[in-house]
Formats: sequence, C-alpha cells, structure tokens
Amino acid sequence: MLNPTPHELKRIYMWAILTPMERHNYVIKAMKGLPKDDFPHKASLYQYLLKKAGIHYWKTKGKYLAEISNYTDESLRQPWKYVGNYKMLSDLEAARNAFMGFNGIGRKTASMLANFCLGTEFAILDTHVLQWMMDNDLLEPGFILKSNKDYDYAEQKYLDYCKLEGVDPVDLDFVIWKNGAKRKTFQLETGFPEEDWKAIQN
Repeated sequence: MLNPTPHELKRIYMWAILTPMERHNYVIKAMKGLPKDDFPHKASLYQYLLKKAGIHYWKTKGKYLAEISNYTDESLRQPWKYVGNYKMLSDLEAARNAFMGFNGIGRKTASMLANFCLGTEFAILDTHVLQWMMDNDLLEPGFILKSNKDYDYAEQKYLDYCKLEGVDPVDLDFVIWKNGAKRKTFQLETGFPEEDWKAIQN
C-alpha cells in the first residue's frame, strides 16, 4: 500500500490510534462505526462512538481522532512541514520521527507511515518480529514494548543483528512476517489482517 489514498491514510492513522491497549474486536467495531466521510468532526462525536463500541480510553482517543480528521492530506503525508519542530527535514529518520508529532502515533506506526508516504524501508517491529527476536535470544524472554525507548532498543538490536549477518533489515522483516503471518499479502505490507482492513476502510 505504498502511497495510500487520502481516505486510506486517515483510516490508517485512526486504526493506529485505537489499537494500543484495546481488544481487537472492539477496535474493529469502533472503526466500522466511525464516520465514512473525510470531513472534520468534533471530539464529542468520536468519543460517543468509541464509548458505544466499548473502547476503554474513549475520551483521549476520541480527541486524537478528531485532531486527525482536521488535518489535510498533505499534513498527514508530510508532517515535518506542519507538526512539531521538524521544519528543516535533514534525513529519513527525522522524517519518521515527525510522524510522531501527531497525538497517539508511536514509533512503530511512524515507521509504517514513513514507508507508505515516503517510500522508506524502515523495519516494522511488530509482534511476529519481536517474538522471533526473543526466540533467537536477541531480546530477553517476555520483552514488551512500553515506550519509544523500548522500541529504539529493540530496533537497534535488530539492526545490529542484520549488520552482523549481512542481511537487509527489510528483507529479514519480510521473511519473518512470511513465516509467521496467516495472511501473506496485505498483512505482510501493513501489519493489518486483510479481512480487518476490508471491514474498516469504507
């Protein structure tokens, strides 16, 4: 999904904001209930819809969804021009970090968005990759991403391994996903199960 449509991009942002610390079926229910248009909406509307869907952190996440709905497509694709202190874009890592200027967007999602919008090749350290790293003693058993600092730590471990073995980080990411994901097309590219995406994108 390189270069998603404006509608798809907003849905990716919203999905990413809803997912942390929430049950999967509640997120799907919430996404299906969100407004189908791409116009700005008040936080109160999103908060009502999220609470109705069973989302635990409906107040905060409803506010964040309203913020995303108010941004233009260009703002969401090139956030360093509009969000945070990234007016002077010097490198790709700075570009990725700029995506975290949006409330509710963490390191993993920022990597995915940079790949979508800029064609970068950041590895997306999702569940399958982290489990593979633990299985291969690159991370301690039971390692959990609780902060951007944790993500940076795991990412550096992953990159160090790739450098040592002489493998491309993105290629290894793909192989791990291919061996671990049940659906091997859309999910490989985005981290979203394909059947879920079909349910929430309209």
